[in-house]
Amino acid sequence: METSKPGNRPLVETSEPLGEIVSPESRAERLLAEYLRVWGLRDPQTIAALSRQWVRRASETASSPQQNATLAELYRAALRQATLDMQHWLDHLTSEVCAGSDDARSCRGLLAIEVQAIIDEFPAALLDEGSLPAALLEQLASAARPVVPASCPTPMPTQSLDALSLSSNLSRWRRVSNRLWRRMRNALSHQAGGLP
Repeated sequence: METSKPGNRPLVETSEPLGEIVSPESRAERLLAEYLRVWGLRDPQTIAALSRQWVRRASETASSPQQNATLAELYRAALRQATLDMQHWLDHLTSEVCAGSDDARSCRGLLAIEVQAIIDEFPAALLDEGSLPAALLEQLASAARPVVPASCPTPMPTQSLDALSLSSNLSRWRRVSNRLWRRMRNALSHQAGGLP
């Protein structure tokens, strides 16, 4: 057992006795168990059953019959199978919960976030497309509501641009005429001998 410093916990903890050889399938099952824990699942029976199922399917498709799959190939194939199944299941949940929704993509994202929070309450429903519990569907439907309320367009009253241009022209003419009047008055007052 390797440790970082004397007296500290081991860097890698194993539950097997030293010297026991762990099969590639059981290592892949552990990898998939961690993947399911990231999704929020904590039920050990469901985790074990799904991990075994994915590893079995991956080992059937990953290698040809005459050659055993390497550990890395098995990991990749099993994780690919798991992610495809989870995506398919999320698509199914989206179609069940968000039927008729215009923005199914954001609905799917909201469902993925909510699934991580509540899947441990419904472990039997994981990857089961046949009979989803009503309580699960209700919780997912409440989570899939739009974050921003739908917009409703309001018509803006039409404004006459003629009235705007007339008023601006009128004020401009008023300023010009006032300037001219002052200049004429000043000019006349200078001619008349400086009287205001």
